[in-house]
Amino acid sequence: MKELPKSIIERRELNLRQGIKSSLSNIRSIVALVYTLYRINNRKAMVEYSESMNGNQIKLNSNLETSIKTFLGIDDLGTINSNPLFKSQMEALQVGIELIFKLGKVEFIDDSLAFSIERTKGYRYKKKIRFGTNIQIIDIFLAGYEADLPMFLNKWLHNQESEKTEIDEGVKRLLTIFSEETQFKIRYNNQEISFQQEGIYKEFAEGNTVIGRDEHENVGPFRVFKSYVKEGLHPYIAESGDELIAKNTTAEALEYYQIVSNALDLIPKRTEITAFVPLEIEQEDESISEESTKSEMRQIIYYGCPGSGKSRKVKEITMKIDSSYVFRTTFHPDTDYASFVGCYKPTGNRSHKTEYTKQQLIDILTNMKNAGLSYPLHRFAVEYYFALEPLSRAEKEEIILTAGFTNAYLVEMDKSIAAGKHIKYIDKENTISYEFSPQIFTNAYIKAWKDTSKFVYLIIEEINRGNCAQIFGDLFQLLDRDKETGKSEYPIKADKDLVAYIEKELGVGHEGIKNEELCLPPNLIIYATMNTSDQSLFPMDSAFKRRWDWEYVPINYNKDIDSGKFIIKIDDTEYLWVDFLEIVNEKIYDVTNSEDKQMGNFFIKKNVEAKEFVNKVMFYLWNEVCKEEYGTQRNFFRRGKEGNIEFKFTDLFGADQTAILNEFMTGLGVKPNRA
Repeated sequence: MKELPKSIIERRELNLRQGIKSSLSNIRSIVALVYTLYRINNRKAMVEYSESMNGNQIKLNSNLETSIKTFLGIDDLGTINSNPLFKSQMEALQVGIELIFKLGKVEFIDDSLAFSIERTKGYRYKKKIRFGTNIQIIDIFLAGYEADLPMFLNKWLHNQESEKTEIDEGVKRLLTIFSEETQFKIRYNNQEISFQQEGIYKEFAEGNTVIGRDEHENVGPFRVFKSYVKEGLHPYIAESGDELIAKNTTAEALEYYQIVSNALDLIPKRTEITAFVPLEIEQEDESISEESTKSEMRQIIYYGCPGSGKSRKVKEITMKIDSSYVFRTTFHPDTDYASFVGCYKPTGNRSHKTEYTKQQLIDILTNMKNAGLSYPLHRFAVEYYFALEPLSRAEKEEIILTAGFTNAYLVEMDKSIAAGKHIKYIDKENTISYEFSPQIFTNAYIKAWKDTSKFVYLIIEEINRGNCAQIFGDLFQLLDRDKETGKSEYPIKADKDLVAYIEKELGVGHEGIKNEELCLPPNLIIYATMNTSDQSLFPMDSAFKRRWDWEYVPINYNKDIDSGKFIIKIDDTEYLWVDFLEIVNEKIYDVTNSEDKQMGNFFIKKNVEAKEFVNKVMFYLWNEVCKEEYGTQRNFFRRGKEGNIEFKFTDLFGADQTAILNEFMTGLGVKPNRA
């Protein structure tokens, strides 16, 4: 069956990771092992190269051991398993292998893990490589040295020069060519410069040396690039103290500099250069793609005019995330701290309605014991007396033993059960107790601390429709995040009720409530939406605003997306929604001198007929834009073949509704859809 080629895939912009501090050394050994894995896996596009070891580290996948020994002619895999591919954290590998040399994509086998998860814990997780075409280029070059290949690879795996200079120099030059598109960042004398190696070469060509040290700390790809240069792998750049110098200024080198510039002219331009690219994008395949993604941006307010797709954007970011890791709320004028965080509330006797399995009771007691609580068994028996009382002696004994206590505690359990029954529920039928009732922030906070391997998303719709100063209270201080760790820079003291509840959930002394303080974990992502047309409802102060990253969601007039195909049907005449939208938004801007009152492409969410168009679109235009302009030249609520007759919103509910609407469209210059 003959078909046209598939359309170009619109790929996500690369996370340039220009702010990370991950180091990567022994570049030779990394390149050698990546190539070796490509060869022993029969040149396939992907290899799962590692498996778990000792619970928190990784080693070579057992399925590959025989092949790698045969290919390299070795018996001991010690050098292999000590390679940075197994020892270095994910982000450093991504910078070196993906961003600089572009040999392939390094990913976790478990795609629910965030790429930043290895940054703080020291754990290493099973990884895979999806190879790119650059590895094939190296393979083509090395095909001419097949007999020397084991020697070369073994030398490089030990981070040593091989005995074949031509092989070494050839691979070095290839790696350098692969790296020429890479973007770097350096800060010096209060300047922040983004550059490529071309920028270094241009200074060399003029006889200059180049500052080779960030005045704060080398970060991102530049940090790894410095290792590459220091290890003598770059044919044209060397280090001298804090400076980068030309290895030579021969005619050949100068010609290479020009060839690099020519090549960069042939590469499609990126639309945006960002230093930090969201965790937003790392739980999808990015599960914790802390893309993350816009990766280091953990608090983002998506803002734009009504219907621009702010909520839709957030939904797309989180649509592939397990719903138990996504918490949603909508702010409104009555939202307050208690409804956002929690408070003490009266509750009925819930004990008679709650049922627990024996395994659940075992888990609860075990967790209380492991949390370091004083007298965990007594606390457990008092709290859950109603579930324990009906159990047989053998069942109680099983719970105690499984949780790590001896059966000597059985008597103590029975005493505590009786105490719980007496103290908490003297009147079984009528008891009303006061308990802390957690709300959405607290629930998301606890979820994030309980499972730091995955991102937890707290979504706040219409954030500016609530009084943020009142709702967040002192929590706003937690929004100051350390750019590297992602944790709150300034923990805050929690009130006693909140402390007691969180300690019950996380355990006394847990990092999430250590010293009775709250501290946002790095995996708690907060996204909010804000309708710019409502920005005056509850103005945000600058202290609150500056703690967020802001991302504008523009109106999209593209006819190839869903909203571009929406139809306005008025009697027998059809108009494309985006045709109307583009014209009417210009009129709105002319009247208001602002984009805030414009309508977004998702202001309507489907095809509409006259009645819905009037009640939704025309109602908005009249009340938000044209009502106060009635009787002026700026008012575009006009009908007639020449578009010169003013009308009011109420006029649309007479017998000539469709005639008015069609004349309104004609007056604006919106042409019927002839498709």
